[in-house]
Amino acid sequence: MKSIEQLQKEKNETNLKISELLKVSPSTYCDKKKGRRKFQPMEIVILCKYFNVTVEEVSDFLIRDTR
Repeated sequence: MKSIEQLQKEKNETNLKISELLKVSPSTYCDKKKGRRKFQPMEIVILCKYFNVTVEEVSDFLIRDTR
């Protein structure tokens, strides 16, 4: 299981490139990558297709129990 940050580094992509792919600002993308904001369902689909992974393979997309 990998994080979005790990996948991004493996593909040697910049925050700017990924933010453009998602059609969000670089600061919004960074907030999402760091867990301060949630990825929208369509953004998850876009990222999974781009990095050629399933949702289950990305640790950032796991639902965490906050109880």
